[in-house]
Amino acid sequence: ETRLKDILQILMFDFLTGNCDMFSGVLDWWGVNCQFKDAKIVSIDNGAALQSYTNSKVTERFEIAERFSKNFVENLRLLDREMALELLFPEPSQQDIRSFDRFWTQRAALLARVDGLIETYGQERVLSFP
Repeated sequence: ETRLKDILQILMFDFLTGNCDMFSGVLDWWGVNCQFKDAKIVSIDNGAALQSYTNSKVTERFEIAERFSKNFVENLRLLDREMALELLFPEPSQQDIRSFDRFWTQRAALLARVDGLIETYGQERVLSFP
C-alpha cells in the first residue's frame, strides 16, 4: 500500500500543478522522473509544473484515483489562497498569476472530486491513507 499511496500522491500533485511530463510514454524513459529513495517513490522532475492551462493527460491520470491521503486533503482544504500565491510566486508576473489561478482551479476540482467520492463511497474508503 505504501507504493500505491506514493503513486496517488504524485497523481494528486501533478493534477494540482499541471505537471504533464511525470510519466513518459517513451519506453526508454520509463521511471526516469519517478525514482526510489528510502523505500519511497520520489518525483524528481517538476519542470512542466504550474502551467496556465489544463493538460488532458494530467486530468486522465488523476481521474483513475479514488483513494487519497487524509492529511494531504485536509491540508489542501486549509490552504489560504493569498499565502499560497505569495509562497509560490513572491513577485508574480501576469503569467505567474494565470498559472496560480489554474492551480487554484485545480485545487477546487480535486476537492470536488474527493467530496463526490466520499459521498458515494464514504470517507473511510476514500481517505484511506494517513
